[in-house]
Amino acid sequence: DEARFSWNAGVKGGFSRFTNAPIFPDNVDTDWVGDVGVGEESSLRENVLAAYGSLNLQLTEKTSAAVGLRYEHTTSDLQSADGTQLIDRSYGDLFPSVYLSHQLREIVTVSTSYARRITRPTFNVMAPFIYFLSPTTFFTGSTALQPAISDALKADVSVGSVFASVEYAWVTDPIARFQSRVIPEANV
Repeated sequence: DEARFSWNAGVKGGFSRFTNAPIFPDNVDTDWVGDVGVGEESSLRENVLAAYGSLNLQLTEKTSAAVGLRYEHTTSDLQSADGTQLIDRSYGDLFPSVYLSHQLREIVTVSTSYARRITRPTFNVMAPFIYFLSPTTFFTGSTALQPAISDALKADVSVGSVFASVEYAWVTDPIARFQSRVIPEANV
């Protein structure tokens, strides 16, 4: 029995530009003026370049495998309106993936996989602006956020139309949105 295979490869690029200019109107005397204390104007430039390749193998009639490798390089530049550098990052990493599946019986299949992934913080969780939910409740971005890297191991079993799966993942620098903090002296 001869093994069959297919492969693919490619490149991808994503280029983002975003400018944020927050204005929170406040009634002073009889005039509405912008309150600059609620955030600062900022602009983000982010480039993501990637190259990838994958190989799908039909090892036997009942066993298949797939392996893949992606390299991503990201540059992020976040600046305030006066040119102050808030974020200046350049990083790259490899993201492998492996998958193996075997049909034990006509209706029973088992598979296992490993994959490494990246989740980059979005502009609205990084940018130094304030989004008001009420006069005393708001959220703001954090320029200290780093990309989250996850590694996941997974095992699956299917018996006919019943499917069971277990996965274990570990994440470096997880991004947890909307972490509450109370500032009693400011009543916020």
